[in-house]
Amino acid sequence: MQYCLRWMIGGTILTGLALCAGVVEAAGPAVPLEHAKFFESRVWPLLVENCQSCHGEKKQKGGLRLDSAAALSKGGKNGAVVMAGRPEESKLIQAVSYKDKDLQMPPEEEGRLSAAQVEILTQWVAMGAPWGKETTATEVAMPLKGKKRVITDADRTFWSFQPPRDYPAPVVHDNGWCANDVDRFLFAKLVAEGLTPAPQADKVTLVRRAYFDLMGCPPRQRKWRRLLMIALPMLGRN
Repeated sequence: MQYCLRWMIGGTILTGLALCAGVVEAAGPAVPLEHAKFFESRVWPLLVENCQSCHGEKKQKGGLRLDSAAALSKGGKNGAVVMAGRPEESKLIQAVSYKDKDLQMPPEEEGRLSAAQVEILTQWVAMGAPWGKETTATEVAMPLKGKKRVITDADRTFWSFQPPRDYPAPVVHDNGWCANDVDRFLFAKLVAEGLTPAPQADKVTLVRRAYFDLMGCPPRQRKWRRLLMIALPMLGRN
């Protein structure tokens, strides 16, 4: 039980350490996690639904594609359409805002973006036009709208779909703290982050923590004594 508790607590620590960084690794510089989420949930569906039929893989009006970070940076025949951090100078924002009668996207009035959609794109460009990760039309799902989702090869490379692999445990100098390979991975990560393990809790504390985890409330005094009589001997076993 004590090792199960240590594993549960350690897993929480590792997850927290990963999230504290708050960034998503991209093909270019790291992008803040909140910016990546904004792109993936708000901007990308908008581009897929309203822009990529004319500026995607199959058709590129004006030589412009809006289906990848690289294509966006390249721009079209008349140069860049996005000035990162400067929406007021970006042709993309000018076009979807219909401020210039000679530069309007989509060109048909009935396809014009709503004010809310224009604001989403404006906020995105003001953030620096982050993509979060290198993304293409086949790698990010379009809104389903009753259509069956096609699983692509890129989908199948997602980490949670990979078969388990055996990673050798790191060599650590733990002064006997580690009881198994899981502990060694945890200890190595703690050291890498400049942290040290908390002191080992006594058996009574471990039983109390386990009860809180399972029941969500402290045990009653009468039940507590009985629980200790059952659980304490078990903690001496591996």
